[in-house]
Amino acid sequence: MWRIESIAREWHTRDVLVIIDNNARKTDKHLAFAFNNYIYRSIGGDNLTRILPVPLFADSETTAGLQLADISAGIMRNYYLNSLNMEETKSSSLYHEKLREIITYSRIVQ
Repeated sequence: MWRIESIAREWHTRDVLVIIDNNARKTDKHLAFAFNNYIYRSIGGDNLTRILPVPLFADSETTAGLQLADISAGIMRNYYLNSLNMEETKSSSLYHEKLREIITYSRIVQ
């Protein structure tokens, strides 16, 4: 959550809403309690001034925005798992070239 907080501060954004993929009702209840406990009962949580204290649960199977976030996260994960962020990694496969291209484009858009 500190990464979210730091991005919000960098972009001068207030009232950041955290959206959690809706997996199962019982799991969501535990996640909501853990989220609130962290925000309200931890030293680190006290300093998260830009994150709203109540998360929103949504289903990624039916919400296009969450589907896009899942795809983007998967691309970023593969990028770093394959060490494509390292200068000395020069894999020439089409897959790795496309991953680099997508990451470069996403940095330009930000």
